[in-house]
Amino acid sequence: MDALLLRSPPLEPAVHESIESALREVDHLQRTLATLLQIALAESGAPLASAASVDVGELAAELVELFEPVAGDKGLALDCRHDTPAVVQGNRQLLAQLLTNLIENGLKYVPAGGRIEVAVRRLSHSVRLTVSDNGPGIATEDRLRAAQPFVRFGTSPRGEGSGLGLSLVAAIARLHRGRLELDSNDPGLKVVIELPA
Repeated sequence: MDALLLRSPPLEPAVHESIESALREVDHLQRTLATLLQIALAESGAPLASAASVDVGELAAELVELFEPVAGDKGLALDCRHDTPAVVQGNRQLLAQLLTNLIENGLKYVPAGGRIEVAVRRLSHSVRLTVSDNGPGIATEDRLRAAQPFVRFGTSPRGEGSGLGLSLVAAIARLHRGRLELDSNDPGLKVVIELPA
């Protein structure tokens, strides 16, 4: 589409902005549909595709390093503490999506000056992944609904998100025979995912 815009005669700024806005909406819809497909596949009970040994600690460190510049631009501290190895059998791409969604939620909701921490601990029979922040959190009475599709709360930045992020996180955790808990970080939110090792 960008190539078509370059070859077309010059457009009025208002027309160009309308086209850009429409393209952003199409991109948002594509991401929403892709997320719904991922949730449906995870919920279908289909066997885990491309299962292999994944060091969740290493993966978390890589993703935190990737998102540190974005956090810095927003005035946020993003840290990672992890045990190595912290290995589970799973799909690396899906586990990366799970972590990405949690980090992006923190980047979206935590105000400037805040902190997001990703921690991975190896336990005797599992790996515990915790993403905590000091943002607005989720009220106790809303936590059960928070992982359902299309659920958004009053703290959602206007026009951002589809309400599918935590739903996908929960589906990926279940697909890996794990469990998801949402707790208060006092202040903020603490998301705990425990995966069998």
